[in-house]
Amino acid sequence: MCPSVWVQVFALIIRENVGDIVGGTGDEVRQGMKIYFTATHNVIEGAGAASLAAALRRKGSLSGKRVGLIASGGNVDHDVFAKVLME
Repeated sequence: MCPSVWVQVFALIIRENVGDIVGGTGDEVRQGMKIYFTATHNVIEGAGAASLAAALRRKGSLSGKRVGLIASGGNVDHDVFAKVLME
């Protein structure tokens, strides 16, 4: 398939199966990285912590619900991660 077909397929899947898309600010993502490390001792890169940042943004509407998040990737520069932890 050519890339434009994949874009159309992806858009169709999103339209039919996704009720909402939530983002997070850089500060929220860094906070997510810090929470993951503090709570689990796992190093999670920014992209991997974005799901937690989004969930925290919506914590009021998620309260009392079972929520699953994907925490992926530990590909973060040592100095960057140290700075996040020190914030």
